[in-house]
Amino acid sequence: MRHIVIFRAVLALLGLLAAQAAVAEPAGYSLGEKRVSYTDESRPIKASMGFAGSPSRRLDVLVWYPAARGGIDAPMAKDGPWPLLLFSDGTYGHADGFMHLVNELVAHGYGVATPDY
Repeated sequence: MRHIVIFRAVLALLGLLAAQAAVAEPAGYSLGEKRVSYTDESRPIKASMGFAGSPSRRLDVLVWYPAARGGIDAPMAKDGPWPLLLFSDGTYGHADGFMHLVNELVAHGYGVATPDY
């Protein structure tokens, strides 16, 4: 019987802690944004299915990061370093279609890079 009481007390305490974490304020970092392009000149893209091909390969990437104040090319928040997550939105998706996730991740101190295929 005593074990049941202790078990219930521990569960109640865990429930209170979980509720506190759920309503806790986010870290509050603003959203910085930067667009970058990477080009590989060493490998061409072959022609295929109506695509004429290209002498180089280019990958455009949109990067969101914790910033001191939000905006495009905003300065990064100073208390990093920040873990970087690579987010691939999948077929026919677009990077900015998942801003609800990006905003939450950046607010908690994660950088997010999304390649634009």
